[in-house]
Amino acid sequence: MKAIISPTVALLYSIIIGLCLLGCTNKLAAPLYTEMGIDPYGSTIKVKYYTSGKKQSTLKGEILAIQNDSLFILTNRGQSVTFYAIEKISKHDIINYFVFYAKLNSNHGYAVSTALALTHGIFLPMSLIVNAIGIASINVSQDQYYALSRKNLAFEQLYNFSRFPQGIPDGIDLQKIKMR
Repeated sequence: MKAIISPTVALLYSIIIGLCLLGCTNKLAAPLYTEMGIDPYGSTIKVKYYTSGKKQSTLKGEILAIQNDSLFILTNRGQSVTFYAIEKISKHDIINYFVFYAKLNSNHGYAVSTALALTHGIFLPMSLIVNAIGIASINVSQDQYYALSRKNLAFEQLYNFSRFPQGIPDGIDLQKIKMR
């Protein structure tokens, strides 16, 4: 006797197999900063520096320009998302910095692999733990590939990652500059 599979069951199996194969995909590696294309925005920078009272402070934002031994950073400080501030930090006040030049923003692979773990039935608790460990290790290990620090990027080279590499142009209204 021949077993007959209904079209509904065949479709369900096809969907499950397709989802399983999607969970096997890898994230594409970001290119090296020397291979990057042109982007109209500056890279993100996290700066640790001394304030006027010689207290240490940290600031994160987009690199606008390097001009006269000063770093101009566009931040979204304040309660409103639409409030932007341009901070000027002197080269001599900077303790350390990290430039993030190619971090991927997509987390679709994590959602798919977590959703697929829900199909594991009795093994769900174990597979969720293994999945969480895998996701955490990937996130921690990939950060080092997308950041440059003061050790391997001189202050004078930061202009390569800024929105205005030649400095802030004359006649530009700084109040109209928006973040990415």
